[in-house]
Order: sequence, then C-alpha cells, then structure tokens
Amino acid sequence: MKILFIASNIPSPKRKSNAVILRIANLLSVNHEVDVIFPKEIIPFWLRNKLKFKPLFRLNDFKQGSKNIRVFNYLRLPIKSMAFIFIKWFKLALASTKKYDLIHAHFLFPDGLIAQETSKEMGIPYVVSVRYSDIALLDSVSESSDTFRKAKSCLINASSVHVLNTYTGNLIQEKLNIPYRVIPHGIDLPHQLNCDYSDDLCQITCVAEFISLKQIDWVINAVKSYKGNSNIALQIVGKGPLENQLKALKEDDDRIQFLGHIPHQEVLNILMGSNIFVMPSTKETFGLVYLEAAATHNAIIAYHKYSINGIFEANEEAIFCAGYADFKDQLYQLVENPIRVRKLADAAMLKVRDLTWDKIITSYSNWYYEQG
Repeated sequence: MKILFIASNIPSPKRKSNAVILRIANLLSVNHEVDVIFPKEIIPFWLRNKLKFKPLFRLNDFKQGSKNIRVFNYLRLPIKSMAFIFIKWFKLALASTKKYDLIHAHFLFPDGLIAQETSKEMGIPYVVSVRYSDIALLDSVSESSDTFRKAKSCLINASSVHVLNTYTGNLIQEKLNIPYRVIPHGIDLPHQLNCDYSDDLCQITCVAEFISLKQIDWVINAVKSYKGNSNIALQIVGKGPLENQLKALKEDDDRIQFLGHIPHQEVLNILMGSNIFVMPSTKETFGLVYLEAAATHNAIIAYHKYSINGIFEANEEAIFCAGYADFKDQLYQLVENPIRVRKLADAAMLKVRDLTWDKIITSYSNWYYEQG
C-alpha cells in the first residue's frame, strides 16, 4: 500500500521535536511504501530570527534517519479564526507525480486541511489524527469562524478520524458527532526487567520537561506537604525553562532529588527502581513515558484529561486526578497502601503487553486497509 504522511510536528535539521510519527512511518515501511510531507509555514523575512521561526526559515527538503522528507510551504495567518483561509492556494498534488492509495494527516491543523485539498485533487481517501493542540485551537475560535468551518468539513469528509485516547475521541464526538478510531502509541518492552524495590522506602518518580503544563510543582508541593508515616522519596528527571523555580520550590527537603536530563536507558533503570510514577500533565496528547513507567512496574497517577485516559482503566490500571487537591489525596493514599501500589503496577504492566509497537503497527495497517 502506498501511503502519504502529512506531518507538521516532526524533527527537522535545526528543530527538535517528538520523533514518534517518523517511528511509525519507518515501522510501517516494512510492509508499505510510506512517504512523508512536512508542511512548513511561509516565514516573512522580518520574522526569520524569532526563536519559533528561525529553524524553519529557508528549510528545504531534508533527510531524517532513513526517510527523505519533502517540505511543503503554506501560508498561515496570525489570526486564529482565519489562520488557514488561504490553504486552498497551495497545491500539494501539483508537486507530486506519485500515485498514493491513502493520505494520513497526523494533525488536524494544518495537516488535515492540506490532506482534504490533496484528496480532492488526487481522488484518494484521507484519514486524520486529532491531538490536543487541535482541540485547543477549535476551543479558541467560534463555530462560525473560517477555521472551525474548515476543520468541521475536513473531519466530516475524512474516510476516518483517529485519536490517541478515548477522551479526545469523546470531545470530537460531542462537538461534531463524528465516530473515531483509537490507536495509542506503542512501546518497546524492556529486554530485561530488574525491579529493585526497597520495603522501607516508597520511591516516587517524575519524568518530564520543566514547563508549566507538566504540573511538576504539584508533585513537589505534595511531597513537601506529606507528614504521614510512610518513608517516601521523589526523584525528578528532566530539564527545562522552569528548572530554577522548581529547584527553589524544593527548599531544603532532602526527600526530593533532581537528576537532570539523562540518557533514555538510565531513565528506564530509574523507573525499574521506582514504585509510583507521577506526571499530572494537563495538556498531554498521549505521553510515551506513561507506557515506560507501566512496563517497568510502576503504579501511575496521571491527569484525567487526555494522556492515557481511556487506554488504561481508571482505578484499576492507573489513577487519574482532577486537580491538585485530588492529586495530593490520591498520592497520599497510594504511598500508605503498598498492596494497592503493587496491584496497580501489576495491572499496568499487563496492559502494556497489548501496546507493543508490532501490535500498534498491525492496528494501523488494518485501519488503512479498511479505508480502501
């Protein structure tokens, strides 16, 4: 099957980004022919040095790993309600000589809008993935706006709509009454699992970028405030712009340790020695680290919106909190109930056995064939 990926959030030579979409493309390429298009905003000359645009200015076709990435330029206005009003002016089909069986747009904005126009020109079906950033943009504009109307048309006319979790799918269904298919991200299970627990210590771990939406301050404040009988410790892995503020928030609590940014294998080793993984991120499309925490036998606390909600069963395979007070209460109950910690960790580890990359790629392949 010949599949065209349109993906606006992939790594480029001068910009770091989540590489999971390219991972999916490479895994699918074992049995399919997958090409990747990177939609790039046209950058006005006077904005070329702004941090957001600098990596994209004068960006041409590039190679990322084994994939040759084609850059497709389009115009996006800095007004949310009419940001994509000129999207029809830019014809991807005119620049393509290859015939595809299916287009997969990995975001609604702008990927899905480009896919819809390309589908009309090429006469082939398209599917659209909807993520948190898409929902956030839809929520910020009126239903009468050009942006909302284009999004609605794109989703209604898509052959199928894909989401990474049930929560996002339910939002789409509520807004537009459109059915959806849930296919989460996958994981490579550890080859060896050597969990090193201490009966005398409940080890809590948080792995996240130090930005506000990750709510690392919730985690630090909750641990600082804990006055119960359990012996607890918190290790925080990551870095980011809020590092100094978060370290200051720790004060002199020696139960809290910052480990910095460390290699991936070391992160897995740390998770193997952990009892509870917490990341109450409020705006997480999915979060692969939740799967890694599950695969290394951790009880998990996540925010109740997006992330793994609907993939992991609430209160059986993971705990979902609805705010700081709820997060703190849930954490305190866990650290004082080691039997429940172990049951949650057992259930989470069992869940990820069904979320390996080979099973996820099979789900994608089956979904693609259904569109034919």
